[in-house]
Amino acid sequence: MLIINMRIRIDTSRTFFNMMLDRVIHAPVNIYFDVTPVGRILGIFNFNLQAVEGILYLQFQEFLMLLINTFLILMMTVIVIPQMAIVLILMIYKCYTFFYYMKPAIKESERLAQSTGAPIFALCKQTFSGISIIRAFGKQGEFTQRFLDLLH
Repeated sequence: MLIINMRIRIDTSRTFFNMMLDRVIHAPVNIYFDVTPVGRILGIFNFNLQAVEGILYLQFQEFLMLLINTFLILMMTVIVIPQMAIVLILMIYKCYTFFYYMKPAIKESERLAQSTGAPIFALCKQTFSGISIIRAFGKQGEFTQRFLDLLH
């Protein structure tokens, strides 16, 4: 359930960002871009996405409650059936071993995620700084497609 909920939140965030990008790219040049600095536009994007994704702490709270409930249930099981303590210790050891061996893979995947995100921010900065030229030559669709290609 948690994974499905997280996936829905990620898709919602991506859709929200695409809608914001589309609105910014198609905004009138003389009204919006002449008076709004690029840093402020990026700040607005960042703030809005954080607001969408900010509900993740609720997910963490639910996870913590689930963890506490599981711990209490396991403790009650050990109190009622003391032999289950051996099974519980073996399960904890196996989980620890699994995460110990997965730690390098997790770090590498985080590094890859950060390095693949850099082109997206570079394209955003490039697009925002040259939006008047992009609009003058009617290349909004091309830049939107380039951005969507980087996302997928």
